[in-house]
Amino acid sequence: MIEFTLNGRRVEVEWEGRWWPATVLGGRLGLSATVPFGSLGVKGNVGPIPVEDSVTTFADPILTGFLGWRSGNYHWQIGVSSYMPWGDYRYGELANIAKHRQATDVQAALTYLDPAQGIDVTNAVGFTFNAENNATHYRTGDEFHWDWGITKKWSNGVSLGVVGYFYRQLTPDSGDGAVLGDFEGEVASVGASIGYDYTLGKLPVTSRLRYYHELDVENRLQGDAVFLSTSLPLWVDTSAAR
Repeated sequence: MIEFTLNGRRVEVEWEGRWWPATVLGGRLGLSATVPFGSLGVKGNVGPIPVEDSVTTFADPILTGFLGWRSGNYHWQIGVSSYMPWGDYRYGELANIAKHRQATDVQAALTYLDPAQGIDVTNAVGFTFNAENNATHYRTGDEFHWDWGITKKWSNGVSLGVVGYFYRQLTPDSGDGAVLGDFEGEVASVGASIGYDYTLGKLPVTSRLRYYHELDVENRLQGDAVFLSTSLPLWVDTSAAR
């Protein structure tokens, strides 16, 4: 048996465009497209042999549809995301940001937002159903994830918060490439975020930097992660202002 330990450091930038086309079942229907770009560095040991790899490239784009409602300061949302295997995947390499597999994620979120106090408390849970990576013939098992955040926002558009996530693989890996067996992963993390709301012309834009430190890892790369995300609407109706 070969024993191995790997540690990773990941930095990712996400550009997200959102569009709100209609009202359905009393809720607001939204569509979004996300294009991730990032850098991943991996180093460790496979038995006595040191290994190291890094990559900076595009990951798999994400298409999402969601439906949201609100009542007072409470907002809730359901959605479905499709991960498209179009990113820059490097077959046989240790470091990869693109996963090169189709995946569908169903999610639900609940947010308490108090604009007067600038307090935002959000919890989101989801289940991801993965298809096989056609290059490696490896199918990652289905996954559960919980993301949370507590944020304070000020009138100048700056916000600070505490964030975290928990991930657990629910079913074993499979396929001809699953030579390590079930290999079910789990990880918990906690971190911090800083954000800024601003406008580009008439477009409202939100940029946020998030840092995560992983506390408990099983059958996954262990390390820290940094995400920079920018979200803006794909279109704004300014007719009401005229």
